[in-house]
Amino acid sequence: DYFARALKYEYKDKGIVIQSLRPFYVNTKMTRYSKTLTSHNFLVPSAEEYARQAVATLGHSGRTTGYWPHTLQVRAC
Repeated sequence: DYFARALKYEYKDKGIVIQSLRPFYVNTKMTRYSKTLTSHNFLVPSAEEYARQAVATLGHSGRTTGYWPHTLQVRAC
């Protein structure tokens, strides 16, 4: 996140868009060890669902969770 923010500052005058993506849990092959993380639910999306929503945030925000329920989790912390 800090690296992306530094790049955004460094390249702001060159027309290059830098976005920092800060997800919470996403159901992927790496989360198979956990029954909680492998079940699809509101707060743990599939990788496909997460990617679909994260791509939709491109150009709208320089710093995002990429998935609106994860944004709720950030606000709750």
